Amino acid sequence: MGKIRRMGKKMGERSLWVMFILILLGGVFSRTVLVQAAENSTKRQIVRQVAQDWINAGNEQYKRGFYTQAEKSFLFAMDYKEYLSAAERTKLNELLAKTKMALAQRTPILDTIKQANTLIGKGQIEQAGTLLQKVSESPYLTDVERSQVSQALEQLAMRTNYQEENVTELYNSSIALYRTGQLEKARKGFLKIAKSGLLEAPAGMTAEDYLAKIDDAQRAELLYSTQNRSFTKEQNVSIEEKELVFDETLTIMAKPEKINKEQMLAYDKPAPLDVQIETIGSDSYIDVIKRKRSIIQSHTKAVVNDAVAKAQDFVALGEYKEAKEVVELAERKVNDNQTHLGDEIYEQYTRVLSEFKNNISRGQQKQDVKLAQEKQLQAAKNQKIIKDQMQNDRAKRINELIQNSVAYMKQQRYEAALGQLESLLAIDPLNDHALIQKQMLEDTIGFRQQLEVEKETSKEKVDSFLDAEKAGIPFADEMRHPKNWREIIARPTRRVEGVLGTDPTNMAVMEQMDEVVELLELTPETTFQEAIEILKNSVDPPLSVFVNWRDLYDVAEIDQTTPINMDAISAIPLRSAMELLLDAISSDLAEIDYIVMDGIVTIATTESLPSKMEIEVYNVTQLVSAPADFFFNLQAGDAVGGGGGGGGRGGGG
Repeated sequence: MGKIRRMGKKMGERSLWVMFILILLGGVFSRTVLVQAAENSTKRQIVRQVAQDWINAGNEQYKRGFYTQAEKSFLFAMDYKEYLSAAERTKLNELLAKTKMALAQRTPILDTIKQANTLIGKGQIEQAGTLLQKVSESPYLTDVERSQVSQALEQLAMRTNYQEENVTELYNSSIALYRTGQLEKARKGFLKIAKSGLLEAPAGMTAEDYLAKIDDAQRAELLYSTQNRSFTKEQNVSIEEKELVFDETLTIMAKPEKINKEQMLAYDKPAPLDVQIETIGSDSYIDVIKRKRSIIQSHTKAVVNDAVAKAQDFVALGEYKEAKEVVELAERKVNDNQTHLGDEIYEQYTRVLSEFKNNISRGQQKQDVKLAQEKQLQAAKNQKIIKDQMQNDRAKRINELIQNSVAYMKQQRYEAALGQLESLLAIDPLNDHALIQKQMLEDTIGFRQQLEVEKETSKEKVDSFLDAEKAGIPFADEMRHPKNWREIIARPTRRVEGVLGTDPTNMAVMEQMDEVVELLELTPETTFQEAIEILKNSVDPPLSVFVNWRDLYDVAEIDQTTPINMDAISAIPLRSAMELLLDAISSDLAEIDYIVMDGIVTIATTESLPSKMEIEVYNVTQLVSAPADFFFNLQAGDAVGGGGGGGGRGGGG
């Protein structure tokens, strides 16, 4: 009966503890369900806010003309459409349809722009301008594209004006060639003018009129040369004429075959000088002098006329320096022959050459001004190209950062997405999309951290309650150790059974490290690499040693040639010698150590080496005996007590 009462009492106490634990766990689990419900509601609000942010960002991109980015933003919002209201879903569908329509309208616009660029490359300026004018009125152009189209139209207008100026200059140049008798060159110029159709001239002075005049002149010249081909006149030249030698001749530079200059001035050819050469008698000295003078005058006239013609050619090519040299050479020839020319002819030649020099100087000034303007225009054009390239690179980088942030958000890597947006804001601090997404990501990260803290708090509370309950369990069994446990531990036969999980190859290397070696070759001047070789070869077979020289040099500033500052050692275990060597070579920057792994001794700084902790196993069976069975002893005691009671009652009977 006593046994049954004790057992019933024990079972009652245990049932009370069980009921208490169930009530406590029920409260914890109900709190967890409530927390999960709150989390689901908050998550729905966050996802809806994300979808609304995507819609707002896409709407802003649509207004700015970024239709491709707007379509992507609306598609991202469509992924969360189940969290939106019916009105919001309708609005999202309408915005997405408008964006797709804008993208469809932009395709012919871009094709038209490409066609205009092709026409510009072919020189069809007017047709390209017409196409660009139509495109500029489209509402689906972005602000940047509209600005570029406007600038292209301005450049085309400037280019048209520039071509008209070139045609005018070519017209003047061709007239100058026509007046100097260079009909073939003039013909080429008038043909270009006629094909361009950009020049309007009075009747009788058009390019077509001059082409007709040139054709008539060439036909007349051909007819005249044919009629006079059989008539040749031989001139008798006296001995005195043959002895006339001119010391100076006019050297004219060869002009280029292709005219590549733009500006050309028209000059009138000086009126021909009529000099009558009289027949020289055979015995008249005065007649010889007159004939000599007439020949010099004729020669000077030819020099002047040739200089004017050559100078006009150089002016037509824009080579004013060469033209000026030709005229100056002719002036020197006129000055040298001044006494033979007479005052009237001398003044006439001097005036013609002087006026021509002045015209050359004015043409040179105009050319310099025009070249300066062209250089300035080219510099502005280059600067604009660089600026446009920088803007394109900036827009490309911004788009790349936005795409990266979206990809990270889909992967729920919110910190990485926030970093991308911060980089974007460093480039464009006023980017609306980045500002909106940054605020949303900061809120999302904060909320997630708060949820993690609450989850961790709930988990730790449950664990604390469970640990407290486990600690209160009244275990019946108890560990009992023998009284002579100190003598058992101190026995000489007790040893470590080995390192847990040790590789046999590592055990073989460790046994070699325990061998006693002689290191008499070491000196303080021995280099670190030589010392490692000595230690490696001090046992047989030699150790496999790997030295991480890069780590030693970068961290401890130790290389192969560093002296060890250590004397020779004899009769010492290799393990101790290795430790002494590494202690001697270590510096204040870092300590050097070694580890045995996979049969290889690795030497490096302690920071780069893995831990050398080893798990050792001891046999403790002798320290532990069978647990005490107090319940059996209680039963035995009860049995004895019951018997005594019975005997007493028997004696009483």
